[in-house]
Amino acid sequence: MPEQLEPMIEAVREACIEQIQRQYALGRLTQDDLDDRVGLALQARTPSALAALTADLTPPAPADPPAPVPVPVPVKSEPGRRRRTVLAIAGAAAVLAAGVGVVGLATNTAASSQAVASVYCESTGRDDTAQPCPPRSAAQIRLDAYADQLQIARGDIEMYEPSRELLARVEKGIRLAEVAQARARAEALIEAAGGKPDTAALEKLALELEAAVRDSAEALAEAAAAQPR
Repeated sequence: MPEQLEPMIEAVREACIEQIQRQYALGRLTQDDLDDRVGLALQARTPSALAALTADLTPPAPADPPAPVPVPVPVKSEPGRRRRTVLAIAGAAAVLAAGVGVVGLATNTAASSQAVASVYCESTGRDDTAQPCPPRSAAQIRLDAYADQLQIARGDIEMYEPSRELLARVEKGIRLAEVAQARARAEALIEAAGGKPDTAALEKLALELEAAVRDSAEALAEAAAAQPR
């Protein structure tokens, strides 16, 4: 894949996985569908391959059209109207000057409220103001910790110029971690919407990742032992 296309492919991949997670949270996909599609999305290398994973899914509802902006109607000038308008503007400016502190406070308060409403939700991986942000579950924290350990293992094993087989063992664990983290975010979306997340499935993924971390550590040890002394 050309390097200049990688950012575009990654953006399409993120949008694809987000749509799959949303469909799962809405109950339109099974757990197996979620895991399979996310796994395929992480391996896809072209926009067409990613588009095929969501081609049969219901697209999101279109946003409401923006409210029409009122168009000012021109008013015919009348004798003496200009003087009255100037006096009215001067009076309004005086009132505005007297209350500028209140206006500034209201503006700052509104801006502050908007900033608070757009806080990133770590558990769901979204910036969604339409629903509350649930705290990260214990299983989700474990999944993230195992994912970090696998990333470290890959960096360490690459220093030893490992065989393809040893490197593939670590890469397999990393792909599993990505699928598990996507599944955890989808379950968090269900919890945020008032549903009950599948904690048993997350616990199973955590156990699988724990085994993957152990296997990656063994692969790292084998790569180190294979180095000439």
